[in-house]
Amino acid sequence: MRKLNNSNNLSNLYINNLYLDGSKRTVQTFKLIPNYDRISKFVSSEIEKIPEDERFLRTDNPISFWSFRRKDDVVYDCSAYSLRKGQIEEQDHYLSFFEDVLKTGRDSWFEPESVRLKYETGEELFTFSIGCMPFSIQTTEDLYMLGLLENRKFDSAFLQFGNLSEVSKLFSLSDVIHSIDLDEIDKLVEYGIISDTEENIDNYKHSSHVYKNLRKHYK
Repeated sequence: MRKLNNSNNLSNLYINNLYLDGSKRTVQTFKLIPNYDRISKFVSSEIEKIPEDERFLRTDNPISFWSFRRKDDVVYDCSAYSLRKGQIEEQDHYLSFFEDVLKTGRDSWFEPESVRLKYETGEELFTFSIGCMPFSIQTTEDLYMLGLLENRKFDSAFLQFGNLSEVSKLFSLSDVIHSIDLDEIDKLVEYGIISDTEENIDNYKHSSHVYKNLRKHYK
């Protein structure tokens, strides 16, 4: 289960842009400033778009040729498991908490799952896991992208290249609040001030794609 970190909220949502100026590479840091009223209304509105009996999906055995179980409650199926419609005890409690998490950006055990294709229709299915529990919460694509952004999943193609027009309305973008040359970062690593990770440059590239995708919606 994911470790909770109280500092991981919407008041601390930063995004980096890898800026190239000739041979000089600079990491620029921006802040996404949340409009909490818009976010609250947006989250509630998007949840309402999901049919009530599909908001919670329970993990079950996969459909098989020899299975005589009903199939009209199946939302997703693969060789390993199926996701089915169904009520669970304390469903309202979990859904309320989930909405609160998205409205505030507070850290939690809700994690965006890989996008699947719905059973029979082939439409994209956007869900969040609930810790280690055998349930998922279904969302809309826009709400899923908000969750990706709040979870800093900048490596997601949905954030890098998807349509962020609705999500962008929930935030304003600050001016550059900090910038540092990559050469300076290399020195900090060399001097042992910060730890080196092989993913550093990739992380900057990923967040740069997201920044540019968001930036085009701000004039």
